[in-house]
Amino acid sequence: HIEALLTKKIPSEYDLQALQYFIVNEDLQKLYFCFYEPRLSTKQFFYIEVTREEVQEQVDFYLEHERQVLKEVEEIVINLSF
Repeated sequence: HIEALLTKKIPSEYDLQALQYFIVNEDLQKLYFCFYEPRLSTKQFFYIEVTREEVQEQVDFYLEHERQVLKEVEEIVINLSF
């Protein structure tokens, strides 16, 4: 929470989480990544806005990766079928 508040960026350990919203919803154009920490008295809640335009290259990369993995899984299932 504090890192995101100070840097105004989503911490790297949450990058894939933010990207996944765009990967599974092709209509999503804007994401509000929210942060809440009730122990902070000054800024308990805030959000960082992410647009599809900002992350489109990464979305394309991971979407293609997911498609390849699903294709491999399908081939394995077919080979295991009678």
